[in-house]
Amino acid sequence: MAGEDGNRAVLCQSAMGGDDGNKAALCQSTVDNKDGTKFITELIWPFLFRETFDGVDFLWRNRTHHGNLSWRALLYERATQIVTLCDFQFKETASPEIAQWEDWDAIIAMLRAVAEEAAVFNGTLDEICFDELSEFILRLTGLPRENILSMRETVLQDVFFWTPSERTHFFMIKVQEFLKNTKFISEVEKSDICSSQWDSPEPRLGALNKSFDAVLEHCNDYRAQLNHLDRGGNTKVPKFSGTKKMDCVSLAYAAYTHQNQIHVNHSIDAIFRVKFVRLFVGLNQIIKSLETTVGAEHKGVTDGADDAETSNAMEE
Repeated sequence: MAGEDGNRAVLCQSAMGGDDGNKAALCQSTVDNKDGTKFITELIWPFLFRETFDGVDFLWRNRTHHGNLSWRALLYERATQIVTLCDFQFKETASPEIAQWEDWDAIIAMLRAVAEEAAVFNGTLDEICFDELSEFILRLTGLPRENILSMRETVLQDVFFWTPSERTHFFMIKVQEFLKNTKFISEVEKSDICSSQWDSPEPRLGALNKSFDAVLEHCNDYRAQLNHLDRGGNTKVPKFSGTKKMDCVSLAYAAYTHQNQIHVNHSIDAIFRVKFVRLFVGLNQIIKSLETTVGAEHKGVTDGADDAETSNAMEE
């Protein structure tokens, strides 16, 4: 459910409290919703899952396993934000590798449970809250089952775990490199990173609409100032067009790079993550695909040059 600050949340309805009063099962939140339900804010939840995965990975690297992973087997201490694994069930009949992959399957099942229960509770708000989590689950299920010890690096580098500073860095450094790349622009226009009329208000966003409109107005004003100051007769920079997906990317780039100068009621990061739930995953996929293509083309050119040098050397 979206909070007043625009941050999404993952609902954890099936929580059970801990025995000592200081700890609670991970699914029990530090936040009370107005209708009495509990949830963990979306900004905290990926961190807690990272802690959980680190603990399970530690077991795997020591040639053992948990054997009974579920939300009830994780204790969360609010004061320190420490997650503790508990309720182990060693499986003597299974090989270590099989038991570890069963842990992996349990992790995915836990994520699915959160997404499904939360989506049912939130009704029409599920697209705000859980698209990112659902896509993360799909990416996990698509990973090849080759080496479970390589999973940690693959999983924890996922867009799902990016911090606000990492998302800012992504736009300021990585996206900036591709803003004028014709292939990148073409792929963005064909993608689903935003709607075909991305600047329109959406009822589901509530007060966030006003903050987004203020960001758009600020960035358009900045472009107008640049046009006014330009006395050299260069082509004027138009306003951002809500029908061009590349303009959505350019707006996000401008907002993240100038966020200290934009004063609105919500953070820039919250605005763009909530309004454009496919933005970061989609752009990251496009950039990785282009980088892979460029790398392959560069390798082909290098190999061709090496072949030519070998041929010349042979002729000599």
